[in-house]
Amino acid sequence: MVQYILTPWRDRRELLKVRQQFYPAAPADQHHAVARVSMWMQRGNCPHMVESTALLTAAILSDAESKGGAGTYAVRAAYAAAFSRFVTGLLDGHQDKQRKLSMYSVAKTIGLPATFVELRHQATHETLPSLAKLRSAARKALVWIWEYYWQHLGPDEAVSQAPETPVRREVVVAFLEEQDAGRRAEMRKWIDGLEESRLLATLEKIVETPPSETVMLAAQRLSEDILRKGQGDGQGEMEEDDAPESAGTGWAKFEGTWKPRPIGLTFANAMHIQSIPMWVGSSNNYAYLVKDDKTNDAVIIDPANPSEVTPVLQKAIKSGEINLTAIVNTHHHWDHAGGNKKLQDELGLDKLAIIGGKDCEGVTRTPGHGESFKIGEGIAVKALHTPCHTQDSICWFMQDGDQKVVFTGDTLFISGCGKFFEGNAEEMHSALNKTLASLPDDTVVFPGHEYTKSNVKFAASVLQNEAIQKLQAFAENNKETQGKFTIGDEKKHNVFMRVEDPEIQRVTGESEPVSPAKRKPPTQKPSSSTTDIPRPRASKLAKEHNISAHEEREIREAFSLFAEPLKGYSKEGVIPTSDVRSCLVALGIPSSSRDEQAEFIEILDPENEGFVAYEPFFAVCALKYHQREERGGGEARRREVEEAFGLFTGSGAGGSSSGAAAAAGPRDVITIADLKRVAAVLREDVKDEVLRDMILEANGGAGVGKGVRREEFEEVMRRAGVWR
Repeated sequence: MVQYILTPWRDRRELLKVRQQFYPAAPADQHHAVARVSMWMQRGNCPHMVESTALLTAAILSDAESKGGAGTYAVRAAYAAAFSRFVTGLLDGHQDKQRKLSMYSVAKTIGLPATFVELRHQATHETLPSLAKLRSAARKALVWIWEYYWQHLGPDEAVSQAPETPVRREVVVAFLEEQDAGRRAEMRKWIDGLEESRLLATLEKIVETPPSETVMLAAQRLSEDILRKGQGDGQGEMEEDDAPESAGTGWAKFEGTWKPRPIGLTFANAMHIQSIPMWVGSSNNYAYLVKDDKTNDAVIIDPANPSEVTPVLQKAIKSGEINLTAIVNTHHHWDHAGGNKKLQDELGLDKLAIIGGKDCEGVTRTPGHGESFKIGEGIAVKALHTPCHTQDSICWFMQDGDQKVVFTGDTLFISGCGKFFEGNAEEMHSALNKTLASLPDDTVVFPGHEYTKSNVKFAASVLQNEAIQKLQAFAENNKETQGKFTIGDEKKHNVFMRVEDPEIQRVTGESEPVSPAKRKPPTQKPSSSTTDIPRPRASKLAKEHNISAHEEREIREAFSLFAEPLKGYSKEGVIPTSDVRSCLVALGIPSSSRDEQAEFIEILDPENEGFVAYEPFFAVCALKYHQREERGGGEARRREVEEAFGLFTGSGAGGSSSGAAAAAGPRDVITIADLKRVAAVLREDVKDEVLRDMILEANGGAGVGKGVRREEFEEVMRRAGVWR
């Protein structure tokens, strides 16, 4: 049966004509569009987004035409009424009919910025916002409505689609690249005359596909300047109507139990959190700058890639916005703590404290579990030890007044959890469902990576509930999800925090949170007897490529950092083609040039499928290892190893060996007696227990009596950084 829908416009052409008059057009055309929508409202069935566009545009036109003649209070009231009607009507239309949800909850499900809800509350219940803030909000609202409603109407044969932006990209790029101060000043006048929302749209596209890193950074700085200017509260010279009104007149202060639920990254009058994405498109890491607004004291969390973090910090330090007091790490992996020392050098802060796990690069302080410290005057920080992904993993819980956040590194992701590199399922269960689950439900989660899209895809394959479905929709429409969800949300859409859910147990066939098969047996201390314990062995694949068991383990661990399972491939899975370079860098064997990188990609992904399997990647790594060996002078290195090994066994040059050792002739292993002799020569007082542990660590626990073979000695020296 055909269902007819009544519309206030005659046909699609009329609707698209109004869209063209709104976005963007001369004021005369916008007046016509407002008048036409007013007529549609009389007919009925006019969509709320169309009405809101007309009301906001009418407020902007009224503001522009008043030229200061009309009272600014009247203009502010017009803006406030239009903006409040836009937000309230939109959220009411998405309200759950069965159970009343807060405006913040509804806004989060449709991607409406939290600042819009906050401003709507201020305009309705408190003193009217400043004119500068209302102007900026109205323009941003029109951009949001375009993206949410108008652009999805599509083009029409008779009416060309509204242009995405009136600002030509090449002109803005030319301004960003201009070095001559005089010419740049002239161009800046033109830039300042552009409409903010359109300029911001162009800058965003330039940042996404920049012609150079310099242009990208310049575009980011200009965007920040525009946004900061737009968010100002008119704290300079206030017009008479902008002055705060007395308690007995004007708009009365709202008094009640209303408490805004934060969705964004900035908490008013409390801590300020700035996300700094790193390696976007590959490992998708996040660094976080956390600042106490009262004192400007700040810390930077996991600044692993200084080339992307340093410019942000340098600008903030130079402008006096922050006083950087520490680097804070969530765990020791290179993609979280590997940039600590380089960042200190680039900022010229070689004494900057490094707070994190015991194995983090350059760490100066490791707080105990539950130990607290402060950032500035207001932010209380508590260390929560969550060993599993690594044994030194720490989640950082921070609170300033009612605002609560937790930085979870690679322990907890949105709808997921980290891999068990140094722990087991029982430890992860404790970290997620005891330590983190005990935090207040309104604690906002900031993870170490942007993995939500793939995480929720897995979650949906295990469990289908409303929370997971909403998260799927959100992840599809938002590139970044950090700071958007809470511990309470994770308990609903993270299957690893729902291990006692009967449906999860039915799907997995397990009734216990941790399957007995997954429990890790207690670590056994190596015996000092001569019982033969199997040594680490190179696999068939490693032997085919003539590399050691240690090198094989390095490759496997680096590959697993980026790997994803894929049906039809080996248990190691596959890695995205875009991650190959990062993986090679992690192994210390980066491509020597762009041409070599392109050649590797062509070999590894000949069908251009977008991913790389383990075995061909292994072959490339083995090739790079051998090239490094040749460049380093393989024969010279072997002689160096022989000489060093001989100094311990008594077969080395220089005649420094004792008579007994020399009489015994060259040997193939270093014994505990050799270590005692060397310690005596060096006049070092080393206990026998320490020497035994050195032997066992080097030979993989094969026994003190087995000694250390030449290849094991070389591997120990390489791990210590003596050789690569």
